Amino acid sequence: MELTLMLDRKVIKHYSLDKDEVMIGRDKGCDVMIDNVGISRKHAQLFRSGGVWILIDLSENGTFVRGQRIAQYNLNDGDEFWMGKFSCLFREPSMAEGARPAKPKDVESIEGTILVDQRAMEKIAKERSSTLAGYITFPRPDGKIETFTVMKTATWMGADKTCDFRGAGFGMLRRHVLILRDTTVFAIYNLGKWKKARVNRQDVEEHVLKEGDVITWMGRDFTFHLGAPKF
Repeated sequence: MELTLMLDRKVIKHYSLDKDEVMIGRDKGCDVMIDNVGISRKHAQLFRSGGVWILIDLSENGTFVRGQRIAQYNLNDGDEFWMGKFSCLFREPSMAEGARPAKPKDVESIEGTILVDQRAMEKIAKERSSTLAGYITFPRPDGKIETFTVMKTATWMGADKTCDFRGAGFGMLRRHVLILRDTTVFAIYNLGKWKKARVNRQDVEEHVLKEGDVITWMGRDFTFHLGAPKF
């Protein structure tokens, strides 16, 4: 995989990376290091899974493809993504002279801007090793507290029957809210325009979850905890 880092359309550096996981950010340990205050320490991450390169935004300021902010995006050869004034041109040499990879059957468009490959995300969850643990507690109708362990890469709230937490009504997307488990943090993303999840009674588009954060969605409160649940 090759990345060409540019600033205001001028090439800064070319990277040829023979690995399946690439970190981009301001931290000196990143594979692609960008020394700029507008770039998060760990801004974006790329994974290769099942022949598909997946770009995930980890930042506060956002990662953009074709002018749209993304939470996750399946890259094809020749795609360019932006982080502030910087951009990266993605090339996969094995695809350069042939056909572009076919879009997986279970890729869907959310609000026309975010591509999510659920099958690839589950594959990542099985392939990656991580010591990061978290869980969510919430009251059941009988008053007892339910515990949900966040083990997968992606935990979903939405209308789809495969979601971990279900919701319905006008404006509800099949996959409406995403809780993303990375190797270092849990982050929540609102993908719909309406019926958004709030964190600690505040409106958020994205938020890095901390111990004790209360997620409110569809009239229910879910409390997030770091670590393994104590039964």
